[in-house]
Amino acid sequence: MEKMEQQTREIYCCECLCDVQAVLVCGADIYPHREDLYELPFWKCIACKNFTGCHHKTKDSTRPLGVIANKAIKRARMDIHAFIDPLWKEQKINRVELYKRISMSIGYEYHTGEIRTLEEANRVFKVAKSIAMEVRSEFLNHKKETKQYSPSCIKHIYTDLPPNKKYSRIQRCVKCKSIARMLA
Repeated sequence: MEKMEQQTREIYCCECLCDVQAVLVCGADIYPHREDLYELPFWKCIACKNFTGCHHKTKDSTRPLGVIANKAIKRARMDIHAFIDPLWKEQKINRVELYKRISMSIGYEYHTGEIRTLEEANRVFKVAKSIAMEVRSEFLNHKKETKQYSPSCIKHIYTDLPPNKKYSRIQRCVKCKSIARMLA
């Protein structure tokens, strides 16, 4: 394994409560027990030893994923993702739309990697919980109104398509192009 070229970058550290000169290190330094991560780049705070990952699959492969979080903030971020990710992964809401709604509610552009305090994490979690309740309610109402299950659409604006031998009614959502079918 090659050593990474020694680079530094100013990044906010949640443990040190200030901008620090983080050092670019390889995954072997952060996760010595995970050979699959050895070659990945991470930014590490020298003072507290906390770190953040990088956008390693992009053109700027050493761009930090966010600020350097401490253990408590990392846990809070993971809890937020565990709560909001199923909403967009199950296609109850578009991911971009979800993040826009969170951003509008908190008053600034939201990104989980930029959460700096537990108070901020708690605020985001409360907002996300409220949005999740709205989205789930919209989704269930959509399901009731159409008597169809269309996982990618919560707007229920359908147009009819020609039926076939298997389905007596086929509809496509105008907004997201998802299809709802009723068996013949």
